[in-house]
Amino acid sequence: MLRIEVSHQARKDLINIEIYTTERFGVEQKTKYLDEIRSAFLTIREHPRIGYKTSVAEGQIHCFHVKRHKLLYQIETPVVTILRVLHERQVPSLHLDGSME
Repeated sequence: MLRIEVSHQARKDLINIEIYTTERFGVEQKTKYLDEIRSAFLTIREHPRIGYKTSVAEGQIHCFHVKRHKLLYQIETPVVTILRVLHERQVPSLHLDGSME
């Protein structure tokens, strides 16, 4: 089975989602939402090709939607790296640096 790694930038994204959701919708909703995102990590680990290939980085980046966010990830067996957790309105190519780490 593949291993999930979460990039530094994706961790920052999750912290920002946590802060925003807590302030806007409360602790209970924040907990539910982050649980759904973490569950999506497990789904990706079990079915890494579930996300569609993006046009970013010549199709090497996959995208999987969770509610209003999209998980951008890269598969490099035996690791799946979650690169970013972006709001649906954010354009992935503007939020991935050249190294994609």
